[in-house]
Amino acid sequence: MPLDYAAIGGRLQARRKEPGITQEDAAERAGITVVYLSKIENGRVHPTLDLLDRLCCVLEYDLARAFTGV
Repeated sequence: MPLDYAAIGGRLQARRKEPGITQEDAAERAGITVVYLSKIENGRVHPTLDLLDRLCCVLEYDLARAFTGV
C-alpha cells in the first residue's frame, strides 16, 4: 500500500499550527527551506524517512502517528 503523503503532510501541518510554530521556524529547525516544508505539508513531495523523523522531532510529534493518524 503506497504512502499517503498528502495525509502525512496534513497531519504535520496541523501539529505545527497547534502551538503556533511558523513554517519559517519549523523549516529552519529541520534544516530545510520553507518552500520544501510547504510542499511536504501539501503532499507534493515525497520526503525521506530521515527528514520526516527530523520534522517530527522539531514538532514533538510521534513519527508513527504522522503515518497512521492514530
